[in-house]
Amino acid sequence: MRAVAASWVLTFPLFCFIVIEPTSGLAQWWNPFAPNDYEECAETAARDAKSKEALSILIDSCKSKFAGRRKPSGGYTFFDPRQSRAFDIEGPNPTRAEMEEIDNAYSDYRKRQEQREAERKATEARLAEQARRAEEERRAEEARRMEQERQAALVRQAAEDEQRRDFERRKATAKNYIKADSRMLCEFGSCRLYRIDVTLYNGSKETLSQVGLGWAFLPSPDARRPSSYQTRYVAPVALGPGDTTVVNIDEYDGPSETNVAYCVGVTGIDLQR
Repeated sequence: MRAVAASWVLTFPLFCFIVIEPTSGLAQWWNPFAPNDYEECAETAARDAKSKEALSILIDSCKSKFAGRRKPSGGYTFFDPRQSRAFDIEGPNPTRAEMEEIDNAYSDYRKRQEQREAERKATEARLAEQARRAEEERRAEEARRMEQERQAALVRQAAEDEQRRDFERRKATAKNYIKADSRMLCEFGSCRLYRIDVTLYNGSKETLSQVGLGWAFLPSPDARRPSSYQTRYVAPVALGPGDTTVVNIDEYDGPSETNVAYCVGVTGIDLQR
C-alpha cells in the first residue's frame, strides 16, 4: 500500500497556469460589467462620479473610447466634424471599412468644397472685372459729359461775349446820335445856385433807358470846349428813336458871377434790353 501510494504521487500530473495581463480591448471583453457604448459609459460615469471634475474626466474618457452615438431606432451614428455630416455605423465605433467609407466621403466633400471655392473665386474675379469695366465706362462717360459741358460753356461764353461787344457797339453808335441842348438859370444874383434844363434828342435807332450828363464852366464864351466830361448826373429815361425829353438839374456849385459860359455833354447812355 505504501509503495502504491508513492507511485500514485509520482505519476500525478502537474498543471501550470500563466496569467496574461489583457489589453484594454481584451479587458473590456473579459469584463462583463464594462460599458458597451458611449451612452452606457456616460450613465456609469454619472453614477460613479463624486464631483463635477471627476464627471468631466470620465465623460472625456467615454468620448475617447466610443466615437459613435446610439440611435433611438437602433444602431449607431458617427458625426464627422470635418464635413459636418453624420454616418450610420453598426457598432459603437466605426469599423475600418466604415472609416474608409467616411474618409472617401470626406475626400469627395473636399473636392466639392474646392470646386465651389474655385467657382466662387472665378465668380468674384468675373464680377470684379465687370465692375472695373463699368467703372472705366462710367469715368469715360463722365469725362465725355464734362468735355461736352466745357465746350457748351465755351460756346455760351463766346455768344455772351459777342452779345456784350455788339451791345457796346450799339451803345457807342447810338451815343453819337444823341443831341443835348441846355439852358442855365441862376438865382439870387449869383450862379452859386443854378438850374440846367437839358433837352435830349434821340437821333439813333435805339431806345434809351438812361443818359449820363456832364458839364463844365468856361472862363470865357470863346474858350475851348473840353473834349470829355465827368459824369455829374444820370437821368433815367425812356427815349425812343426820334423822341425828345427834358432833364431838369438843380445844383449849387456854380461861380459867384452871373454872366458865365458853360457847356453840357452826354457822357454815356444805356439801352433798353
